Amino acid sequence: MLCGYILNGILVWLIFKRTAKELKVYSKILLQTCFIDFVLLTVIGVVQPIYVVRRGWNLLIPNGPLRTISHPWCYVLQASWFYMIYFSIITNCVPFIYRYLIICRMKTLSAFHYFLMLAGCGVVVAIYMILHTWSTYPHEEYLQEQNYSIVIELLGSDLDPSEFKIGLMMKAHSSKWALACAYISAFEAITYVIIVVCGIKIKNFVKQSAYQTRQNARAQEAHRQLALVMILQSILPIVELSSTIMCNIVSNLADSLADSSGNIYMSVFLLIPFHWVPLLNPVVTIWVIKPYRNFFIRCGKKRIRPTSTFGATSHTATGPGGAASSALAIG
Repeated sequence: MLCGYILNGILVWLIFKRTAKELKVYSKILLQTCFIDFVLLTVIGVVQPIYVVRRGWNLLIPNGPLRTISHPWCYVLQASWFYMIYFSIITNCVPFIYRYLIICRMKTLSAFHYFLMLAGCGVVVAIYMILHTWSTYPHEEYLQEQNYSIVIELLGSDLDPSEFKIGLMMKAHSSKWALACAYISAFEAITYVIIVVCGIKIKNFVKQSAYQTRQNARAQEAHRQLALVMILQSILPIVELSSTIMCNIVSNLADSLADSSGNIYMSVFLLIPFHWVPLLNPVVTIWVIKPYRNFFIRCGKKRIRPTSTFGATSHTATGPGGAASSALAIG
């Protein structure tokens, strides 16, 4: 988590200080991912969710510093993690829409208009969270079905059962949960349809029009780098979506399985990809955008150069000295 904060912080500095003038208009796209990653890292650090499948129930257990708080605040923390995960996925279409409007429609969008598009995505996810709460809130009668001591034992934790909280829970075969999944899955599909359509339209417009000929080689290269970053950052959440699908499959398969540490550990590791995306996003951006990559390369060369200079100086000093000694010996 600390690495994620550091990398995203460095990237924000690079965006303000090292972005090529050709990409200044697109700095909102690069900053969007950074700020979403900051919030997501914070939520992950506070919640530290553990995903457990037990007898057909999907359980999310908080393991962060606030794990002992009672409901409904415990549920709010868990729900905030879900909100940020899906918000980061749904908002991937915004950079493509923004770039399409600038290149293909020749429109100039302010930061306010960009924020409105993000807010629209936020409303979509907020509606999902209403369905999510309706289908996953851990009511008392559901909590009584879970034996906390067994779950703690299977997790290998020495946590006191009195401090143990189930943040949220959903039944694998629940029609409520199926409706919530269908809603967010539909908008995830719409998100990637928008990404593909806008990407194709931008590519065709640049190829068929004089837009590319009006740019110099440096500008063309900068736009290619930005396009690659956008594509890679839209691909990374697919790992999260795959984990979501696996969670649903595992919960259905585990419905008839007896409790075992193997089943518990298998479900726990399904959440790992969710934690890696906020770390990989800045790595991808720094590596692909040439001015950012060159900044790190130059820093590395500056650290190596003093050693090389010292070695060269020593070599030069001993050369004449050695020659002088040889001359004296001959004399």
